[in-house]
Amino acid sequence: MGHGKETPRQKMIGMMYLVLMAMLALNVSNEVLNAFAVLDSGLNSTKVTLEQTNEQVLSNFELENSVNPGKVGPWFEKARSVQEQADSIVEFIQNKKIDILKIAKEDPEIYKDPHHIHNELIKAKDNTEAPALVMIGDNDDKAGSKVKKMIEDLKNDILNNIFLEDVSDKTRESVSASLSTENGKDHKSGEEIPWTRANFEHVPMAGVMSIMTGLQINVRNAESEALRYLYANIDKGSFKFNNLNATVIPNTNYLIKGNEYAAEIFLAASDTTASPKIYVTEGRYPYDSIQLDDGTYRYCLLYTSDAADDLLCV
Repeated sequence: MGHGKETPRQKMIGMMYLVLMAMLALNVSNEVLNAFAVLDSGLNSTKVTLEQTNEQVLSNFELENSVNPGKVGPWFEKARSVQEQADSIVEFIQNKKIDILKIAKEDPEIYKDPHHIHNELIKAKDNTEAPALVMIGDNDDKAGSKVKKMIEDLKNDILNNIFLEDVSDKTRESVSASLSTENGKDHKSGEEIPWTRANFEHVPMAGVMSIMTGLQINVRNAESEALRYLYANIDKGSFKFNNLNATVIPNTNYLIKGNEYAAEIFLAASDTTASPKIYVTEGRYPYDSIQLDDGTYRYCLLYTSDAADDLLCV
């Protein structure tokens, strides 16, 4: 797990991982292995909830984009890119689960629905060879290494290409924690071991299924952070208003018969909930404004001295 600040969901998943890894370090009984099937069922429910939430955000994005593609389009494209990466990782991990079950010669009924695996029907829950064959191999060059790279690529893309400078440290730390691929430690010697071995070597199949579902959840959680950030940026910098009125500004306040009449006619937007600040100059120089480092503006009076023009800020 990462060392940054974590959301309550991440803390819960982290605790579940600690319990999982502690139990897997022991010579666990069938009862405990069966419990992992129950645990994985709960994790799958969390994954489905995250996927539904993310789909709703994308649906909102599509609606906004259909109304104003010029404004929403750039953010929508980034959102779809994140979704495609997340979908690819989640699908790849799901396929590897099925590959593990096939190598273990489990009943195809267990995975006939590729989106839902019936872990309670797995017979060889204590099988440690099948997960290692699929995820590690002889030279740590199997699916585990690819999953790690896919997760790292998603993390780098979100942190460096999706998030802009205005994103909070808390959000960055949340994504870093969700997509952490730090190496593990040997429980006995304390020596550092590769991430793939820490997750898939000498681990019973029942535990590996839960670990892989946890990885899928972490990917969906990072996707959620990115989508919510992108959606919030649609209206960033836009003028907010809650009232529209037809406005007519004539070119003169009086009209003589036979003269031409002209006026500007347009819709004027206003926000009745906002109290405006009005600055009045005491001299002949107008107010101007300067933008500070934090993005806010200070209004200043431009005046001229014998030395040079200067700004007197209020």
